[in-house]
Formats: sequence, C-alpha cells, structure tokens
Amino acid sequence: MNKMLAVVVVLLWAGGAGAVDDILTRATLKGLEGVWVLIEEPDQETIAGGLTREQLETDTELRLRKVGIKVLTFDEAARTPGRPRLYVNVTTIKSDGGFYVYYGSVALIQSALLERNQNIQTLMAETWSTGSVGIVGESGMAQGVRGRVGDFVDEFINAYLSVNPITPQR
Repeated sequence: MNKMLAVVVVLLWAGGAGAVDDILTRATLKGLEGVWVLIEEPDQETIAGGLTREQLETDTELRLRKVGIKVLTFDEAARTPGRPRLYVNVTTIKSDGGFYVYYGSVALIQSALLERNQNIQTLMAETWSTGSVGIVGESGMAQGVRGRVGDFVDEFINAYLSVNPITPQR
C-alpha cells in the first residue's frame, strides 16, 4: 500500500503542475478554426479495465461536434494556423484494494513563437489545460474515467466558446 500512496502523491503533484484554465489561457483559444483530437494510447492496465483510445476519441469528437467546434483531420490541422490539437491523456493504476487511481487531462497544444526569436516557428506549446487525479471502483473504472474525461472536454468547450461564440445554424 505504501507504493500506491507514493504513486498517488506523484500523480497529484504532476496533475496540478500544468492544469490551467484562466483568462490568459482562454485568450490563446480565440480564433481557432477547429482542433485535431489526439488521444494518447492508454496503458495495458487501462485497456484491460475496459477503457480504450477509440472510446475516448469518439466521446471527445462527439462532444465537440455537438456544440459546433470543427474536428479537424491530421492533414487539416497541419494546414491550419497554429496546428491545433486537443490532447487527451489518461493514466490508471489498479490497486490491490479493488479500485483504480487515475490521472486524466485535456490540453490544447498549438504552435508558438519565441518573443526573442520569432524565426523559430516549430515550437509546440500547451496553451490551455485541465485535469485531475481521482479514484474509481474497479467495476466502474471505464465509465467513471470516461465521464471524468468528458467533464474535462466540456471545460475545454466552455473555455473555447467563451472566446469564440458560435451562432446556431437555422
């Protein structure tokens, strides 16, 4: 159990380090034409627990499309200013006690320029993110983590729409 405690501490520390949703990070979303959805392949333990990359990708893309945010293909994103990608990552650790500890995150990654040397144009930077650590029961791991990742995607959607209002089509 000490190993599990150590892992939780590391996940809490890592999870809090980059999660940022504020007025400055939301400003980096203004004018985005859409996003390419990039799902990190879950580890074998996560897949064995019933959560797959395909499920996360379908869930994420559906949420974006429902509110009118364009989901770009890889090629479209490569031709879009900023080459924007919405990166989804989930890591789980199964305990001996019948539960999973997970870390989930959603981040917008796009190209950025160095202020001191704008000739360097290939840097990719995380300009908006959210995420957290949680614990779910073994029997409900896939649904619990999928739901939490969905919440993170909804946070992105709210941030995006706060600076890119979408007019409903009639």
